[in-house]
Amino acid sequence: MIFKTKYAALYERKSRNEVMGSINVTPFIDVMLVLLVVFMISAPLLVNGVNVNLPENAAAPAIDSQTPFTLTVNSNGAIYYEERKIPFSGIKKFVRENVLSKNTRIYIRGDKSISYGKVMKIIAEVNAAGYKKVSLVTESD
Repeated sequence: MIFKTKYAALYERKSRNEVMGSINVTPFIDVMLVLLVVFMISAPLLVNGVNVNLPENAAAPAIDSQTPFTLTVNSNGAIYYEERKIPFSGIKKFVRENVLSKNTRIYIRGDKSISYGKVMKIIAEVNAAGYKKVSLVTESD
């Protein structure tokens, strides 16, 4: 035996005669949450180049460029652009050929175990090529 309340009968009568004007957003929310998790997991993997242990700095602002021109110096002193190794003697030529504007900011990611003098020599080479906007990349705390 099935008992219906007076409200259930009213709802059944309305739903047969009228079109439902609301959207069920539950599947949309489920898809958005899955996409959010996927992007949260894959975002750290999008950093191109060689893995280095960056020094930490709490006061450094975040990089504002979408596709920064970044040179990386690993713990052995080898210089890379993304995963391409660049000899120290060819830095000027490489930067001139690959950086379009003299106003482009060039980022240098140096491993924290590398000597300060090595990083300064790379900055001097970039400056000698005519690029004055050079920034050092650190990891935030």
